[in-house]
Amino acid sequence: MLEKKVYNDTTHKFDFSKQRVTDMKSCRRIRLPQPTDTDTEVVLANLLERVKEVTNNYLDSKCDKKDVPKEGNLLKTEKEGMRSLQTKTKKSEIVVQATNKSKRLAVCSMESYNSTMQPHATDTVVS
Repeated sequence: MLEKKVYNDTTHKFDFSKQRVTDMKSCRRIRLPQPTDTDTEVVLANLLERVKEVTNNYLDSKCDKKDVPKEGNLLKTEKEGMRSLQTKTKKSEIVVQATNKSKRLAVCSMESYNSTMQPHATDTVVS
């Protein structure tokens, strides 16, 4: 238990990095609610079983063995576009990367990408 002790008696210092969030009394994630009356507990147990049943039915009917949906949400043209981008990326014809501000995807040719990254790829060492 000493490895989780926040206050060190010899150095007289606090070190909160030794303590986990779940060790704190105020952590809400580990507090279980008090049981309610029997009728409410039965309703909650039935609700939980119904949710499990509906989830399993969906996984069995709409998903493959790895629980990946069988049908995607992309149109045929969008799927072809994705395959085209993946092929060009594997052949190193283009680079797909996230933009700085919006974090959306941007597509660049390799020449454009290399010229843009050239100032960052110098051999300068900062000490």
